Amino acid sequence: MKISRAFSLVEISIVILIVGVLVAGMTEGSKLFKKSKLRTARAMTKASYAASVEDMILWLDATAEGSMVNVSGLATVQNDEKIQTWNDVNPQVISKYSFVQSTDANRPLYKDNGINGLPTLYFNADGTQTNGNALYSIFTFPSDQITIFVVMRPIVAANNGYIFDAFCSSPSTRIYLLQSPTYKVSLSTNGGGITDGSSATLNKNYVYSATANASSGIIYRNGTQTISGTISHAAFTANFNNKGFIIGAFSNGDSTSNFDGYISEMILYSRVLETEERKEIEKYLGKKYGIQVS
Repeated sequence: MKISRAFSLVEISIVILIVGVLVAGMTEGSKLFKKSKLRTARAMTKASYAASVEDMILWLDATAEGSMVNVSGLATVQNDEKIQTWNDVNPQVISKYSFVQSTDANRPLYKDNGINGLPTLYFNADGTQTNGNALYSIFTFPSDQITIFVVMRPIVAANNGYIFDAFCSSPSTRIYLLQSPTYKVSLSTNGGGITDGSSATLNKNYVYSATANASSGIIYRNGTQTISGTISHAAFTANFNNKGFIIGAFSNGDSTSNFDGYISEMILYSRVLETEERKEIEKYLGKKYGIQVS
């Protein structure tokens, strides 16, 4: 004879308890994994070749402890919080730069699970904002040579998505890196510009690096040179309205030129690095963010 019975309240309570314990365990395990991954990334950064290469002038790292400040002025930042300050962590200088945004609507968001599951900043190219999401600094370029490294993920195509724009009013000169509507990355100055001939892929992670001097420039994508050409970078002697360097937007406030995507790390040097120096830094960034570089 077939016997059937309903679960008792005690049995149901036990099942619910077990499920709750399992869910809590999985949640806690996920948190521990994130913390472990972040500790590993920080240790990798501390031991990286990048820190020892001479003539570093700026290092912005979303994984660095205490490098970001939320709207409450706290360096302990939670996922999806707005960021009002991103601090330079350059170990080679005492006086460091801060990139700030005083307008709440224009502040980028902190993401604790961004590129390769690590902290990153999300810049939203919302056209309703004067400058979209952007951070400003009085940083200026001290020489007519520059090497730039950027870890980024383009998410939405923009008219001209400025990854950064730097402008000097005296003498009038600028240098900027942008992602075009066709997802191509360009490096430009008042003295010419060069554009990667191949398009980046939306929602894909990249290590872009570039060099420029008074006569030429080169762009590298994931360690591979994609374009070289005539370009004329000049040293800056002043910043523009205390906003000489802008991340995520065009300096004139054109809302159609905002970058939409993730930016996790930027490193700048005041000279054109040697090939092996550049490759070692690209290798470090690639390993840290799970991006294959050549």
